[in-house]
Amino acid sequence: MAPVVVAGGTSGYYLVSCGSAQRRRTPIAFSVPASSATMEATGILLLWNDIDPEVEVEYNRWHSREHVPERVSVPGIRAARRYARADDGPQRYLSVYDLDSTAVLSSRPYTALVERPTPWSQKMRPHFCNMARCACRRVASAGAGVGAWLLALRVAKGKPDKATRAAALDAIIELEGVLAADWGLVDARVPGIAWNAGGAPPSAFDEVVLAQATDREALAASRRRIEALVRAAAGSDAVDPGPEYALLHLVGK
Repeated sequence: MAPVVVAGGTSGYYLVSCGSAQRRRTPIAFSVPASSATMEATGILLLWNDIDPEVEVEYNRWHSREHVPERVSVPGIRAARRYARADDGPQRYLSVYDLDSTAVLSSRPYTALVERPTPWSQKMRPHFCNMARCACRRVASAGAGVGAWLLALRVAKGKPDKATRAAALDAIIELEGVLAADWGLVDARVPGIAWNAGGAPPSAFDEVVLAQATDREALAASRRRIEALVRAAAGSDAVDPGPEYALLHLVGK
Protein backbone atom coordinates (compact mmCIF):
# COMPACT_ATOMS: atom_id res chain seq x y z
CA MET A 1 0.00 0.00 0.00
CA ALA A 2 2.20 2.80 -1.26
CA PRO A 3 1.34 6.18 0.25
CA VAL A 4 0.95 9.42 -1.65
CA VAL A 5 2.77 12.22 0.17
CA VAL A 6 2.35 15.92 -0.53
CA ALA A 7 4.54 18.35 1.38
CA GLY A 8 4.27 22.12 1.54
CA GLY A 9 7.95 22.87 1.20
CA THR A 10 9.50 25.48 3.49
CA SER A 11 6.45 27.69 4.03
CA GLY A 12 5.26 26.13 7.28
CA TYR A 13 2.93 23.58 5.73
CA TYR A 14 1.96 20.35 7.40
CA LEU A 15 2.91 17.03 5.87
CA VAL A 16 -0.11 15.07 4.70
CA SER A 17 0.08 11.39 3.78
CA CYS A 18 -2.66 9.19 2.35
CA GLY A 19 -3.05 5.46 2.19
CA SER A 20 -5.56 3.57 0.10
CA ALA A 21 -8.93 2.17 1.19
CA GLN A 22 -11.13 -0.48 -0.36
CA ARG A 23 -13.38 0.46 -3.29
CA ARG A 24 -11.66 3.73 -4.11
CA ARG A 25 -8.90 5.11 -6.29
CA THR A 26 -5.51 6.17 -4.98
CA PRO A 27 -6.24 9.40 -3.05
CA ILE A 28 -4.68 12.81 -3.39
CA ALA A 29 -4.17 15.00 -0.33
CA PHE A 30 -3.39 18.68 -0.07
CA SER A 31 -1.08 20.43 2.35
CA VAL A 32 -2.59 22.95 4.76
CA PRO A 33 -0.95 26.22 5.85
CA ALA A 34 0.12 26.39 9.48
CA SER A 35 -2.31 29.30 9.95
CA SER A 36 -5.13 26.79 9.52
CA ALA A 37 -3.80 24.49 12.23
CA THR A 38 -6.56 22.67 14.05
CA MET A 39 -5.23 23.70 17.44
CA GLU A 40 -6.10 27.32 16.56
CA ALA A 41 -9.70 26.41 15.75
CA THR A 42 -12.10 25.96 18.68
CA GLY A 43 -14.92 24.29 16.74
CA ILE A 44 -15.32 21.00 14.88
CA LEU A 45 -18.19 19.93 12.63
CA LEU A 46 -18.51 16.21 11.92
CA LEU A 47 -20.86 14.49 9.52
CA TRP A 48 -21.17 10.73 9.05
CA ASN A 49 -23.24 9.41 6.14
CA ASP A 50 -23.92 6.77 3.55
CA ILE A 51 -25.01 7.47 0.00
CA ASP A 52 -27.27 5.59 -2.38
CA PRO A 53 -25.01 3.25 -4.38
CA GLU A 54 -26.40 4.32 -7.76
CA VAL A 55 -25.02 7.85 -7.32
CA GLU A 56 -21.87 7.07 -5.30
CA VAL A 57 -19.42 7.86 -8.10
CA GLU A 58 -21.10 11.19 -8.78
CA TYR A 59 -21.40 11.89 -5.05
CA ASN A 60 -17.64 11.60 -4.60
CA ARG A 61 -17.05 13.89 -7.56
CA TRP A 62 -19.57 16.45 -6.24
CA HIS A 63 -18.27 16.30 -2.68
CA SER A 64 -14.64 16.86 -3.64
CA ARG A 65 -15.12 19.29 -6.53
CA GLU A 66 -17.99 21.45 -5.27
CA HIS A 67 -19.22 20.77 -1.76
CA VAL A 68 -16.01 20.83 0.29
CA PRO A 69 -14.42 23.80 -1.53
CA GLU A 70 -17.73 25.68 -1.19
CA ARG A 71 -17.83 25.09 2.57
CA VAL A 72 -14.19 26.06 3.06
CA SER A 73 -14.91 29.36 1.30
CA VAL A 74 -17.08 30.37 4.28
CA PRO A 75 -15.31 32.78 6.69
CA GLY A 76 -14.46 30.88 9.84
CA ILE A 77 -14.24 27.41 8.23
CA ARG A 78 -10.51 26.78 8.20
CA ALA A 79 -10.18 23.33 6.65
CA ALA A 80 -12.12 20.23 5.67
CA ARG A 81 -11.19 16.56 5.49
CA ARG A 82 -13.09 13.73 3.80
CA TYR A 83 -12.71 10.14 4.94
CA ALA A 84 -14.01 6.69 3.95
CA ARG A 85 -14.07 3.68 6.22
CA ALA A 86 -11.89 0.80 5.10
CA ASP A 87 -14.56 -1.89 5.34
CA ASP A 88 -18.13 -2.19 4.07
CA GLY A 89 -19.95 -1.17 7.26
CA PRO A 90 -22.49 1.63 7.73
CA GLN A 91 -21.69 5.35 7.69
CA ARG A 92 -18.99 4.77 5.10
CA TYR A 93 -18.14 8.47 4.80
CA LEU A 94 -17.02 10.98 7.42
CA SER A 95 -16.41 14.70 6.88
CA VAL A 96 -14.54 16.80 9.45
CA TYR A 97 -14.48 20.62 9.34
CA ASP A 98 -12.23 22.79 11.51
CA LEU A 99 -14.03 25.97 12.58
CA ASP A 100 -13.01 29.20 14.28
CA SER A 101 -15.93 28.39 16.57
CA THR A 102 -19.31 26.66 16.35
CA ALA A 103 -20.86 30.12 15.89
CA VAL A 104 -19.73 29.90 12.24
CA LEU A 105 -22.62 27.48 11.67
CA SER A 106 -25.12 30.23 12.49
CA SER A 107 -23.39 32.84 10.34
CA ARG A 108 -25.11 34.26 7.30
CA PRO A 109 -22.51 33.01 4.77
CA TYR A 110 -22.92 29.44 6.04
CA THR A 111 -26.71 29.41 6.38
CA ALA A 112 -27.01 30.91 2.90
CA LEU A 113 -25.23 27.87 1.44
CA VAL A 114 -27.51 25.50 3.38
CA GLU A 115 -30.72 27.34 2.48
CA ARG A 116 -29.85 28.05 -1.17
CA PRO A 117 -28.08 24.94 -2.48
CA THR A 118 -26.65 24.71 -5.95
CA PRO A 119 -28.47 22.52 -8.51
CA TRP A 120 -25.83 19.83 -8.04
CA SER A 121 -26.30 19.90 -4.26
CA GLN A 122 -30.08 19.70 -4.67
CA LYS A 123 -29.59 16.60 -6.78
CA MET A 124 -27.35 14.90 -4.20
CA ARG A 125 -29.26 15.66 -0.99
CA PRO A 126 -32.09 13.09 -1.39
CA HIS A 127 -29.50 10.32 -1.71
CA PHE A 128 -27.96 10.80 1.76
CA CYS A 129 -28.80 8.12 4.35
CA ASN A 130 -27.66 6.94 7.80
CA MET A 131 -26.61 10.52 8.48
CA ALA A 132 -25.36 11.85 11.82
CA ARG A 133 -24.16 15.42 12.27
CA CYS A 134 -22.74 17.21 15.30
CA ALA A 135 -20.88 20.39 16.08
CA CYS A 136 -18.35 20.29 18.90
CA ARG A 137 -16.38 22.73 21.00
CA ARG A 138 -12.76 21.57 21.06
CA VAL A 139 -11.76 21.37 24.74
CA ALA A 140 -8.39 19.63 24.41
CA SER A 141 -5.81 18.89 21.71
CA ALA A 142 -2.44 17.19 21.54
CA GLY A 143 0.12 16.61 18.81
CA ALA A 144 0.15 18.21 15.37
CA GLY A 145 -0.35 17.47 11.71
CA VAL A 146 -2.82 15.44 9.66
CA GLY A 147 -2.63 11.66 9.57
CA ALA A 148 -3.62 9.29 6.80
CA TRP A 149 -6.00 7.39 9.12
CA LEU A 150 -8.56 8.50 11.68
CA LEU A 151 -10.45 7.00 14.59
CA ALA A 152 -13.55 8.96 15.67
CA LEU A 153 -14.79 7.76 19.05
CA ARG A 154 -18.30 8.80 20.15
CA VAL A 155 -18.88 9.13 23.90
CA ALA A 156 -22.16 9.35 25.83
CA LYS A 157 -22.72 10.47 29.42
CA GLY A 158 -19.17 11.57 30.09
CA LYS A 159 -18.14 13.59 33.13
CA PRO A 160 -16.69 17.02 32.26
CA ASP A 161 -13.07 17.33 33.36
CA LYS A 162 -10.85 19.26 30.97
CA ALA A 163 -7.58 18.36 32.70
CA THR A 164 -8.32 14.63 32.64
CA ARG A 165 -9.23 14.78 28.97
CA ALA A 166 -6.03 16.66 28.12
CA ALA A 167 -3.95 14.08 29.99
CA ALA A 168 -5.65 11.28 28.05
CA LEU A 169 -4.82 12.94 24.73
CA ASP A 170 -1.19 13.36 25.80
CA ALA A 171 -1.09 9.61 26.46
CA ILE A 172 -2.79 8.82 23.14
CA ILE A 173 -0.24 10.69 21.03
CA GLU A 174 2.56 8.73 22.71
CA LEU A 175 1.19 5.56 21.09
CA GLU A 176 3.08 4.28 18.06
CA GLY A 177 2.03 6.00 14.84
CA VAL A 178 -0.44 8.43 16.43
CA LEU A 179 0.19 12.03 15.33
CA ALA A 180 -2.58 14.12 16.86
CA ALA A 181 -5.73 13.88 18.95
CA ASP A 182 -8.65 16.18 19.75
CA TRP A 183 -11.50 16.06 22.27
CA GLY A 184 -14.75 17.85 21.49
CA LEU A 185 -17.95 18.40 23.46
CA VAL A 186 -21.16 18.44 21.40
CA ASP A 187 -22.62 21.96 21.28
CA ALA A 188 -26.37 21.44 21.61
CA ARG A 189 -26.98 25.11 20.75
CA VAL A 190 -26.14 24.48 17.09
CA PRO A 191 -29.34 23.76 15.13
CA GLY A 192 -29.72 20.80 12.82
CA ILE A 193 -30.19 21.07 9.07
CA ALA A 194 -33.78 21.15 7.89
CA TRP A 195 -33.23 19.20 4.67
CA ASN A 196 -32.21 16.15 6.71
CA ALA A 197 -35.11 16.40 9.16
CA GLY A 198 -36.37 12.98 8.14
CA GLY A 199 -32.95 11.33 8.38
CA ALA A 200 -31.04 10.11 11.39
CA PRO A 201 -32.29 10.90 14.90
CA PRO A 202 -30.48 13.47 17.07
CA SER A 203 -27.00 12.39 18.14
CA ALA A 204 -27.04 9.93 21.03
CA PHE A 205 -23.57 11.00 22.13
CA ASP A 206 -22.17 14.02 23.95
CA GLU A 207 -18.47 13.98 23.08
CA VAL A 208 -16.19 13.03 20.20
CA VAL A 209 -12.52 12.07 20.34
CA LEU A 210 -10.45 12.13 17.14
CA ALA A 211 -7.14 10.25 16.88
CA GLN A 212 -5.05 10.59 13.72
CA ALA A 213 -2.35 8.10 12.76
CA THR A 214 0.23 7.57 10.04
CA ASP A 215 -1.11 4.21 8.87
CA ARG A 216 -3.95 1.78 9.43
CA GLU A 217 -1.79 -0.89 11.05
CA ALA A 218 -0.57 1.54 13.72
CA LEU A 219 -4.09 2.76 14.41
CA ALA A 220 -5.51 -0.76 14.59
CA ALA A 221 -2.75 -1.81 16.99
CA SER A 222 -3.45 1.19 19.25
CA ARG A 223 -7.25 1.33 19.13
CA ARG A 224 -7.91 -0.76 22.26
CA ARG A 225 -5.53 1.38 24.28
CA ILE A 226 -7.08 4.56 22.83
CA GLU A 227 -10.55 3.33 23.74
CA ALA A 228 -9.44 2.47 27.30
CA LEU A 229 -7.88 5.90 27.79
CA VAL A 230 -11.04 7.61 26.50
CA ARG A 231 -13.31 5.51 28.75
CA ALA A 232 -11.22 6.29 31.81
CA ALA A 233 -10.97 10.01 31.08
CA ALA A 234 -14.66 10.38 30.24
CA GLY A 235 -15.79 8.32 33.21
CA SER A 236 -18.16 6.47 30.89
CA ASP A 237 -18.46 2.99 29.45
CA ALA A 238 -20.70 4.32 26.65
CA VAL A 239 -17.92 4.68 24.07
CA ASP A 240 -18.39 3.73 20.42
CA PRO A 241 -14.88 3.50 18.89
CA GLY A 242 -16.18 3.20 15.33
CA PRO A 243 -14.12 1.95 12.36
CA GLU A 244 -10.81 3.16 10.99
CA TYR A 245 -11.33 5.88 8.38
CA ALA A 246 -8.90 6.60 5.53
CA LEU A 247 -8.25 10.15 4.35
CA LEU A 248 -9.63 10.84 0.86
CA HIS A 249 -9.29 14.59 0.45
CA LEU A 250 -8.13 17.62 2.41
CA VAL A 251 -8.80 21.27 1.60
CA GLY A 252 -7.59 24.21 3.68
CA LYS A 253 -7.11 27.94 3.44
